Amino acid sequence: MSILAIILAAGFSKRMGENKLLLEYKGKTFIQTIIEKLLEINFNKIILVVSNLEIYKKYEKYNKKVLVIFNEKAENGISESIKKAVTYAKNNLEVDKYMFFVADQPLLKKETILKIIEESSSNKITVPKSNNTMYNPVVFPNKYTSELLNLEGDRGGKQIILNYLDDITFVDIENDNEFQDVDIIEEYLKLINERKL
Repeated sequence: MSILAIILAAGFSKRMGENKLLLEYKGKTFIQTIIEKLLEINFNKIILVVSNLEIYKKYEKYNKKVLVIFNEKAENGISESIKKAVTYAKNNLEVDKYMFFVADQPLLKKETILKIIEESSSNKITVPKSNNTMYNPVVFPNKYTSELLNLEGDRGGKQIILNYLDDITFVDIENDNEFQDVDIIEEYLKLINERKL
């Protein structure tokens, strides 16, 4: 079973006031943290979709498993990044499933990613859930390729999930702390301060 890892990292961090992907946690940037984690899991290919030229240049030749795609239409929302990655995969790779990651979940554990992959063996959408809330990363089987390519705006794959609630495998994760994303400076400071405790 071939699962393609896709990191959606083309947002503008408007609420943060600076590019949050270049913020550091435990001595590494958020973007570096997720890339290294996924390389450990040994995906055949990792697609990183970015809109920041600095990040693009840094990771363009970082690792032969990491393909960096520049999204020049990032202002159209996260759906544009999804379509960029899926279009490339459709034209160039043999993919059974797409696994979508966001780059601002530095607490996400390798073990959790592996658990989601294990639960994705059926041909359903696989969604981690904790305290009745759905989170990323989400796995879409390739039967949803057309739906992914038809997404619009900034809601991403959630549009598909809500349309196919009867075709979902939910993976219960006990601790929702690892799904914490960082959108504003207060959340980043909280993340840093908790590490010092």
